Amino acid sequence: MTEPIRGKVAKVLSDKAIAINVGFSHGVDLGMKFDVMGYIAVKDPDSAVILESIEVQKVRVEVTLVQEKVSVATTFKKRDTSEALRKELRNPLFQFDVQELIKTDKTFEEDEDWNKVVRVGDGVIQVL
Repeated sequence: MTEPIRGKVAKVLSDKAIAINVGFSHGVDLGMKFDVMGYIAVKDPDSAVILESIEVQKVRVEVTLVQEKVSVATTFKKRDTSEALRKELRNPLFQFDVQELIKTDKTFEEDEDWNKVVRVGDGVIQVL
């Protein structure tokens, strides 16, 4: 089995796009999917000593532009935000899908999980 392509977030371009530091010279093709990864420290509940860090997915993106050493990847998942609107409009057929957003330092809100914020240097791994 082929090893997945690994790289890093080189730049956060918007709340829907990132640049990653791997391109066609690394085997990246249009349409490839990558997970942006981060780590969560797991602490002992009694001593508060950090036991381990575990790797977690922040967001999944799809490559939309490939150059030799850099690729641009964007969110592609849609989330349905129409349930409340369907009830309000009394129309069960109403649909309103919104493209998933990348959480950044600028878009982070207090009640959200800091572990989901995408930053330059975060690891990316190809989804096989």
